[in-house]
Amino acid sequence: KLKNLQELYLRDNQISVLPEELLALANLQKLALGENLLNSVPPFIGNFQHLEALDLFSNKLTALPVEIGELRKLKKLDLNWNELQELPSTICNMTEMRLLFLERNQLRSLPDSIGNLDKIKEIHLYDNQLADLPESFGKMQEIKELNLSKNNLKYLPESIGTLLNLRNLNISENKLRKLPKLSELTSLEILDISNNKLSTIKNELNRLENLTELNLSINVISTFTIDPETLPELKRLDLELNRIHVIPSAIFRLPALEYLNLSRNEIERVEKGISQLKNLSKLFLNDNRIY
Repeated sequence: KLKNLQELYLRDNQISVLPEELLALANLQKLALGENLLNSVPPFIGNFQHLEALDLFSNKLTALPVEIGELRKLKKLDLNWNELQELPSTICNMTEMRLLFLERNQLRSLPDSIGNLDKIKEIHLYDNQLADLPESFGKMQEIKELNLSKNNLKYLPESIGTLLNLRNLNISENKLRKLPKLSELTSLEILDISNNKLSTIKNELNRLENLTELNLSINVISTFTIDPETLPELKRLDLELNRIHVIPSAIFRLPALEYLNLSRNEIERVEKGISQLKNLSKLFLNDNRIY
């Protein structure tokens, strides 16, 4: 009966139904079922009380049973590449969760109490249909990586600005017209806000003292205001395809800047102040109006 079996790997098969015989494996800690043909998960999944990692990547799941919330020891859940439209609220009971992968599904919303996952380190929600986020996101104080790229977000909850341990935030390919205050995110190292609808940056990004990469390409930015002294580690700044007419002088005072992309804007001249960028090694000014 394999009562001592702790890890079972069944990825990349033709499994369409999970047999109840699996219940005999009461001590399972890791179950890998990715790249199969599952269109549902049976309620008995909640019986695996020792499970710490569950891989359901690339199946045909449209829903999850409420019983999945009984996996109180689960630390990693991979649901990438399925067809989920919603999550059961019981998923918020899995308070030992560290890694949650939900990329390439059809989620339109998240449970209001998602913030109960307060030990989580990473959440990946790339390529869904989310229109908003619960304010409870602010309770996830241990999160380090958050990927919300390619959704339908028009705004972010203010609580996003309280995630003090966040290091990597990707909110590209959404419909954002403004940003919440992010200046408290002093652990942030990489920030991608490309491909949105931002027209103005007015000091929302100041005080990000550990930020090294900032991507604001493919927006409609015409006003870009920062305090360069509060961005001492910024090495890479991408402002390609915006509506900048004059290079903001504050950019010239970014002490660590190595990469600057201002291609496809409406710039007519390059000011002498650019010579202050002593560490600059790559400068892109293609497709402007420079004469």
